Amino acid sequence: EIRLQKESQINPIMFHFTVFGVIARLLGIYKRGVENTTKIQVTHNTFALPSLPEHFENYKILHLSDLHADLCQHVTPYIIEKLAPLEYDLCVITGDFITKHLKKTELALAQLEKILLHIKVPCLGVLGNHDKLEIVPKLEALGMQVLLNEVKTIEKAGQQIYIAGVDDPSYFQTSNIPKVANTIPPGACSILLAHSTCIFNDAEHHGFDILLAGHCHGGQLCLPGGISVINNSRSPKYMVQGAWQYGGLKGYTSSGLGCCGLPLRYNCPPEIVVHTLVSSSLRKNSC
Repeated sequence: EIRLQKESQINPIMFHFTVFGVIARLLGIYKRGVENTTKIQVTHNTFALPSLPEHFENYKILHLSDLHADLCQHVTPYIIEKLAPLEYDLCVITGDFITKHLKKTELALAQLEKILLHIKVPCLGVLGNHDKLEIVPKLEALGMQVLLNEVKTIEKAGQQIYIAGVDDPSYFQTSNIPKVANTIPPGACSILLAHSTCIFNDAEHHGFDILLAGHCHGGQLCLPGGISVINNSRSPKYMVQGAWQYGGLKGYTSSGLGCCGLPLRYNCPPEIVVHTLVSSSLRKNSC
């Protein structure tokens, strides 16, 4: 009910994007911003987890986020090209499959189908603040399992890790962390998927090992050095993009693949992430 009430409302941040678009055209940098949306970087991140079962050593998770596939249809071929050489065991997508205010769901789904055809492993997803409930059966028809405050058990050789997914915690505020946490055995290796990091405190309190999120696009329209001007985040600045840690919770915030408001990026390249799980807490370059 909360989702249905809010799905028709317009996010006020769109006004800022409109103003920026006018300025970009006047400065002659609009075309460069569009070109930047296709310059996808692949990031390899390692999580060291003492609770990781031995059969999941070097388990790899492909992390996509914020495709906004209706606004950014031109990015699809570049995503597919970058995915081709990658190796991974599971795919997760942390929300914003569409750009709600454009109301072009079918356009987005057509692009998502092209991408998912190139992902040959199980794919789990959660909804973001731009996503409508009506797309859930359509996403699942494409082979994805959408987690709406649910938990998926991944098993290898009799050992398990648990992937929990919550509904959008930022705009719709329909996430239910206690519900998913209570279905996971105490001390088990657990990963939480959410569109936004704003639930970091609850996630840490309920004992999750990892939080994977997106939402901020890394800032999308950034100053040199990746300094975000607008990030629409209620989390600490260090959680806007990349790897971070809060208490016992390790996290990664993807810069995403698409754009919101305008198909532009500056000083903030789109990102595909491959997370590798290892058991050694002494592993270098790990979060």
